[in-house]
Amino acid sequence: MKKGFSILLIFLVFCSNNYFTSVQAKQRITTIEITIGDPVVIIDGQPSSPMKVAPFINNERTMFSGLRFLAETLGCNFEWISDKKIIKIQTKKVKVEMQIDNKIAKVNDQDVILDTPPILKDKQMCYPIRFVMESLGATVTWNTTLYKVTVVLNESLD
Repeated sequence: MKKGFSILLIFLVFCSNNYFTSVQAKQRITTIEITIGDPVVIIDGQPSSPMKVAPFINNERTMFSGLRFLAETLGCNFEWISDKKIIKIQTKKVKVEMQIDNKIAKVNDQDVILDTPPILKDKQMCYPIRFVMESLGATVTWNTTLYKVTVVLNESLD
């Protein structure tokens, strides 16, 4: 009887953990704060290690060098094809592809014309943060006073 009760108790704990984990995943909101000139990114209130190139403005667009870092933090697949200078980020729903110095990007194999293409700066690829994050389904806001970009993901990207 005790053994049966223990097994039932373990089963209930396991089921409740899975239930609460799935509810939390659906309600998860990730916030990313990027400030022009500051190489440290704030993710859900926690500072990152400094990026090699601090975010900067190019052609009125915020350029950010930590694409691999953000993609991996958000659970996206990231690929860099060095010989063609192509960047690919992919989730279950969205595939974004950009090429250094090319204003034509692809979102789910559809061409999109960028205001500012990804570029190399100090041997680091820098890309327009708004384009990538909005393509992945995030909400992006710009604070003119603080020179800060805030990215909010209302659901998991994986």
